[in-house]
Amino acid sequence: MAGHGESATAPATLMDRARRAEGVGDDRAALMELREIALTDPSFRSWTAASRLLERIRTAGSVQRPPTRVAVIGTSTLDPLAALLPLAGHGADLDLRVVHVGGIGQYETEALDPGSKLYTSDPEVIVLAPDLRATSLSMLPEDGTDEVHSEISRWTSLLSAVRRHTDATVLHLNFVPPVGRVLGALDSAHPSGRRRLIRDLNLGLADALGHDEHLVDVDTLACEFGLRQWHDDRYWFHGKQAMSPSAIPRLAQEIASTIRSARGRARKCLVVDLDNTLWGGVVGDDGVEGLKLAGTAVGEAHLALQDHLVDLRRRGILLAVCSKNDDATARAPFEQRDDMRLRLSDFVAFSASWKPKPEGIRAIADELSIGLDSIVFVDDNVAERAFVRSELPQVDVIHMPADPSGFARTVASYSGFDAVTLSAEDLVRTDQYRARAAAASARDDAASLDEFLLGLEMRCEVRPIDSLTVERAAQLVGKTNQWNLTTRRRTAGDLAAVAAEPSTIALTVRLVDRFVDHGIVGVLIATVENGAVDIDTFLMSCRVIGRSLERSMLDDLVERAERRGVTLIRGQYVPSGRNDVVSDVFSNLGFAPAGESDDGSTTWVLDTGQGRPRPNTFIAKQEASSVR
Repeated sequence: MAGHGESATAPATLMDRARRAEGVGDDRAALMELREIALTDPSFRSWTAASRLLERIRTAGSVQRPPTRVAVIGTSTLDPLAALLPLAGHGADLDLRVVHVGGIGQYETEALDPGSKLYTSDPEVIVLAPDLRATSLSMLPEDGTDEVHSEISRWTSLLSAVRRHTDATVLHLNFVPPVGRVLGALDSAHPSGRRRLIRDLNLGLADALGHDEHLVDVDTLACEFGLRQWHDDRYWFHGKQAMSPSAIPRLAQEIASTIRSARGRARKCLVVDLDNTLWGGVVGDDGVEGLKLAGTAVGEAHLALQDHLVDLRRRGILLAVCSKNDDATARAPFEQRDDMRLRLSDFVAFSASWKPKPEGIRAIADELSIGLDSIVFVDDNVAERAFVRSELPQVDVIHMPADPSGFARTVASYSGFDAVTLSAEDLVRTDQYRARAAAASARDDAASLDEFLLGLEMRCEVRPIDSLTVERAAQLVGKTNQWNLTTRRRTAGDLAAVAAEPSTIALTVRLVDRFVDHGIVGVLIATVENGAVDIDTFLMSCRVIGRSLERSMLDDLVERAERRGVTLIRGQYVPSGRNDVVSDVFSNLGFAPAGESDDGSTTWVLDTGQGRPRPNTFIAKQEASSVR
């Protein structure tokens, strides 16, 4: 849980500040304090009070985020969990609205009845929270494999029933083992031991989940929390509540984090300080040789953080440096110390100067063409953290402990990077951003834009959205804000359903240049009806803005439309406040304006029967086998 190890501000003080701010009408300040409670205070009592205050502020209309409607069903009492989900959502930059909480044990009836409140409440997310007591796993069964398969079939059949009645995202909590082991060590080792069967059941459920169905790993969560603290049988016997109150805030956080990831809102860049963060000591004072790294307890703690950052980079998180230092001095340890785990090549941006850190972080965001809401900041200095938190509220600031021995665990416990999918593009993201820097250098050397684009030797593959591309397409649809004509959001399940419609053209585009394979970086969705093609979604990753890829995407759409005998193509630009960069895209592609709506959106029309737009000569179109 973010914030373990830091207690500079007592939870009661945060709550007092929130109440005072709300009392004088400063709801923005109150919301900031409530977010700090959600991130730093694990107390059920504090969360209960904060949740009530959040509801009052939300009722007053001061929460500006778009709401997400959530239903919670399961096998036990879930009202306490549902009551805390909005606060957990607030900590994850979401406005979670619980629209339905199922009764104890009513989950099967509700899932099977299309007229139940589960569906009439129209949730966007359904949380299915079963408890081990609702399974039929026995102790020492004759065939434990059969029992596990039977349980997997039961729960996946329930998910199939839900899928028949709604297109909501479904989160399935897995199963937590009980306290105590009837067979002792054999519980995990014997083929029919209870712990082993539960582990096999959880693995089977994870493998069986389909599009827009995501696992919430409560088993691991309870292990980290402590099984004896997670379970409190008094609450089960008195009210059929499957977990102790002290565990509920942590579970609410995990659910909110999974919802955030499923909706494409996970953060993707970690900006880190250097002195006394990545190493012990101050390089400008102690010199490169005087820094504490390998061979000392403090140094090993800093290296453990570096090891974790290497792991984050390998799974696709961008790393950047923001340090108050001379640039050459800041780079020296990476270049001269053999015991450093991180190297300069691990970072996509390196900002070392004497400017305020909020200014450095803004420059990093601009350099990488990402939003501040994609950034997480790590610094050992509590004053610097407070300054960044105050100046850049969109940036997530991890609350670091005073003792470096807790640095790695604290960052590893941060949930803002959690992912529900892991694509090939994620794993090479650092290489892609580094290649973009190389391309920028080539652009500076080129005599003209045309010379630069031709020198990139670009090739693209446009292909329909299918089972191999739908997850990556959903990532782009969920998180692309700048180069996005309509910013309509769809889940992987939505995209799979849309792509299956005969009247729909649903495409992804992959781009390769002489520096790197960028992977799938664009999505275009259009419907063909009544003699016209209407573009619903047209977006591209910020990594390839300015490469003319939109023209290749349009070329492909025109070809597919003409094969259907259609020449009229309509598009719409819907301003979102973050997509100004695409306001003139249709005009540049040869479309003519065809009206403006009251909400500021504009409609554009292209009739290829009157003349096709000029083809893109900068990017060669190739088949999949040629691009890969």
